Amino acid sequence: MPQRVSALQSEPTLAAESCITYRADDQGGYRLSNACDYTVDVAFCAQPSNDPGLCLRTQSWIRETLNAKGDGIQKVWPEQAVDLFACRTPGKVEILASGMARCSQPASTAPVMPWLASASLKNPGSVILNTDYPVRNHDKEGTTRFELIVGPDGKPVSCTTTVSSGHAVLDQTACSAFVKRARFSPAKDAAGNPTSGRYKGSVTWKAP
Repeated sequence: MPQRVSALQSEPTLAAESCITYRADDQGGYRLSNACDYTVDVAFCAQPSNDPGLCLRTQSWIRETLNAKGDGIQKVWPEQAVDLFACRTPGKVEILASGMARCSQPASTAPVMPWLASASLKNPGSVILNTDYPVRNHDKEGTTRFELIVGPDGKPVSCTTTVSSGHAVLDQTACSAFVKRARFSPAKDAAGNPTSGRYKGSVTWKAP
């Protein structure tokens, strides 16, 4: 299950998204997996690193319905960032402009959560420091992929590991560093006011 670091007791995110994890397959990729005991409608955009604007185009989103405790059929490669929204059925994910989404059923409507582009990170070079590498784990390597919830003030309020490096201590360290030091230009709502947003990122750990 994803590792979490949170500065809030509750997060401004879609409840059904907490059901979704990533399951590795035997070909080096991943598939979405529903850990909950109810069906979830999912829309996701697999965004290669060379196309940061892909998820801003509504036609680029992929749809899947994941049965309770079931896996998806669409492959997601580890080098792709994944922007994802989910709704508990019978609600359906509706993709809006600028990488936002909502559930179609009024009873399950959740806060609209804009996607933050990588350019919104103000200080990328000062987030992960050499001193962050856990001293007792210098032989461990891997890439931690994570998702942040970023508040209207541009500060991260929570971090979820979406694809583990294979070492929990490295995943926890990556999330802790981003929650502590990362600062963003905040997302904007339809009226142009600062609002909470979501950011996908990764940290690659190399043994010294």
